[in-house]
Amino acid sequence: MFLIVICVLAAIALVWNAKHAVKLPINITSSLNVAFIQTIESKSLPEVPRWKATAIRTTDSFGNDIEVIVGVLWDPYRWVKGNAELVAIDEAEKHRYSIEDVIRSFQNNEHRPIIAIGLASHENVRENPDQENERAGDRADRLVELCGRHFISKPHIYSLNFGAYSPNGNPSRFSASERRVVLVVINQGENSPELMQRLKPALLQAWQQGSLMFNPKDYLLFDTPEFQLKKRQNF
Repeated sequence: MFLIVICVLAAIALVWNAKHAVKLPINITSSLNVAFIQTIESKSLPEVPRWKATAIRTTDSFGNDIEVIVGVLWDPYRWVKGNAELVAIDEAEKHRYSIEDVIRSFQNNEHRPIIAIGLASHENVRENPDQENERAGDRADRLVELCGRHFISKPHIYSLNFGAYSPNGNPSRFSASERRVVLVVINQGENSPELMQRLKPALLQAWQQGSLMFNPKDYLLFDTPEFQLKKRQNF
């Protein structure tokens, strides 16, 4: 009888946690000075890459802390349209550089788990959304490959594909902000079974507060079953 009571109480607790999960506190700090992957000067690049980093802290229903830092490569670097190998520093994309050279400008001693983010802009998304979602995935794959070679501490590397940008209404012809180069480091909570469950509302809140440079809901895969964290390297 006692065992039955314990099981019933445990089931009630699980239901309660599920109903109240979104109410767990989320703390967000956005700054160019948040501790993220450090960058150094490179002879291959005209400017030192800089990050705008957003620290997101929350808790899972078991009381475990979760903290991630979303790093968006600051202007002028962004993916070249239709490309998973090159970045550009101007809207006309006349000045192009290898994403490999960008990764090489990062200090190679980063040991925290890394998530490579896939993003694609709106061009061609109405005609062929699957192709653009795949392009975003190709960009994440390339970041996984390069980070796996570059960081000597061999941190765990994941990928997370947001897919293509799908604007409400008429899209802007200035689409550089839709295809940023984005990495995430996990400070705490890598092994939480609720990492993704907590991360999604936290990303949205960061956008609503003006701390995140892109709205996750503007990307096709964010609210689909395909939006899953995938283990890729060093596991």
